Parts: sequence; structure tokens; C-alpha cells
Amino acid sequence: MKHEHSKKLSGVWLDHQEALIVTTEDHKDHGEFAIREKVKSGHTGNPSRESNLHSGVNEHLHHYYKAVSDKLKEFDEILLMGPGKAHEELKNILHTDKHFSNKKIINESADHLSENQLVAKVKHHYQPKMHNS
Repeated sequence: MKHEHSKKLSGVWLDHQEALIVTTEDHKDHGEFAIREKVKSGHTGNPSRESNLHSGVNEHLHHYYKAVSDKLKEFDEILLMGPGKAHEELKNILHTDKHFSNKKIINESADHLSENQLVAKVKHHYQPKMHNS
């Protein structure tokens, strides 16, 4: 079992266009948080206008969420946030993936944030854990 101080922590802000992944350099719960990865969806349309809306997440978004989830597999705790439904859709996908069955996934709404605001929000979220080791 991992000790609290050795958890790998991540924060992700995403919408249907882009995901920004915030971690520390060594992905552990010490060091400075910064945006380490950016994943673009490559999608320019409005997902709510897709003809295949009732089948859940369309194929394009499925590939985008898969790319984001692949970058998150090594983390023990993941803070998902963003405007709209993208963070909720990704959380639902992660809950069906066995790689995430023992991981803590937190989901919260967040408007568009500057990169500095995003890093500060993730740091603030994990700060109590970082000092309780």
C-alpha cells in the first residue's frame, strides 16, 4: 500500500477542444505544479449538434478522451474540472476503465481559467495532502 506522501497527483482542466494536465515534475506530491501536457481534440464542431448524439459520446470525442485517459493512467488521484460536460463525460469513461478502478477521481465545475489560475487551483486542492506527510 502506498503512503500518502508517495501518491501521484494530477489535475486536468478540459472542454471538448483541449485538455490541460497539471502535475509536479516527478508526478509526486512534492515539487512545483505546472502544466505538463496539452491534448487537443482536433474537433472544431459543436458536439451537441452531432447527429449521433443519443449514442453517448461520439467517436471523435471517444478518441480524444482515450488520449487524455492514457496520460492519466499512472496517477493515483485525478482532479477533473472544466466548463460544460466534458469533465463529467471523461469521469464516466474513467470509471468504466479497469486502470482507474482504485484511483481517486474528483470532479468539479470550473470556468475557463488562465494557465496560472489552473496551476494555482490544482496546487490549492492538493496542498493539504502535500503538507500532511
